[in-house]
Amino acid sequence: MKQNFKSFLKASIGLLGLSSFAIFLQRKKHARQSRIRSPYGIQENVIIQAGGIQQALQLRGNQRTNPVVLWIHGGPGMANPFLTYAYQPALEADYTFAYWSQRGAGRTYYLNQGQVSGMTLAQVIDDMDEVVDYLRARFKQEKIFIIGHSWGSQVSSLYIKTYPHKVRAYLGVSQIIDIIASQRSLLDQAESAAQTAGDKDGLLEIRSLKRASDDQLNHRLIPAQDYLTIEQVAGKFLPGNPLTDALKGTWLALTAPDFSWLDLRWYGLFLFQLSHYIAIQAPLMIVSNQFKLAQGDSYQVPVYFISGGRDWTAPFSQVFNYYQSLTAPDKDFYLLKDCGHSPYLDDPDRFAERVRACFNKY
Repeated sequence: MKQNFKSFLKASIGLLGLSSFAIFLQRKKHARQSRIRSPYGIQENVIIQAGGIQQALQLRGNQRTNPVVLWIHGGPGMANPFLTYAYQPALEADYTFAYWSQRGAGRTYYLNQGQVSGMTLAQVIDDMDEVVDYLRARFKQEKIFIIGHSWGSQVSSLYIKTYPHKVRAYLGVSQIIDIIASQRSLLDQAESAAQTAGDKDGLLEIRSLKRASDDQLNHRLIPAQDYLTIEQVAGKFLPGNPLTDALKGTWLALTAPDFSWLDLRWYGLFLFQLSHYIAIQAPLMIVSNQFKLAQGDSYQVPVYFISGGRDWTAPFSQVFNYYQSLTAPDKDFYLLKDCGHSPYLDDPDRFAERVRACFNKY
């Protein structure tokens, strides 16, 4: 027994050592591949004052005079600046990218010693405006591009209506139209898939979940944990592999050249202390649930959308219907058929092509 334990321990230590070495080599490789080499470029992590607190920005691009793109991350709270190496380099020759870690998220959360006091959507939009003004002043540009992903698309949709004079064009990635309608659609599709597959146990599980969540969905006040439960249960019956996606995301994070101690703490909080993460984001999650874009909206800036065909959080049919109904100086919709909720990670090359198709007009 003792000998078996020693053998197991040696094998475990050896495997851990090999894994650590593989991660080290991949980080070095990714650092070389993503390094900004142009003397006219920028590769910085900066801290600015916005909304009375310190807020973190990652700045990258091959030419400082290129048009600026501000990326508004999803969540709420899903700040992943360390993942930009996986999808952004193909665009950094044409644009200067700014990735902002929002109030109560990632690096910004820890820069302020984890102090979060009743975050509001208005507060986030005010913060965003200060970030936009910082970028406009630093790079001497009257207007900048904005990309909003998921929750970030909710924030950005409101921002561009309030401050159109500061925005060249807007791109909504996995645009949220109505998260409650999306949840209903998700449950309906999962029920249909389980029925088609003849999965009686799965069908019972889905129908039980539908009954349990019906009142919450009707009142648009579904708790964050229940929201995640719907996604996890329904996701088992729909195309895609959540486990594979999670493992891919973890590998991309661990081998990221810009993966800092603060990023590791935040990533670990989400993975291993989900209840704490939810408590931090709860006020904004309530706002996200109640958010709904109106058909027939009007914008004063060009508006574009990129959706994944396997995105169950922000179904492309919802986004397309909204796109058809709105008016804007210019608009377009792009579907990446085989992608999920993060098309920029699922297919970085096609994503980059679509971004250029939207922004190179300006």
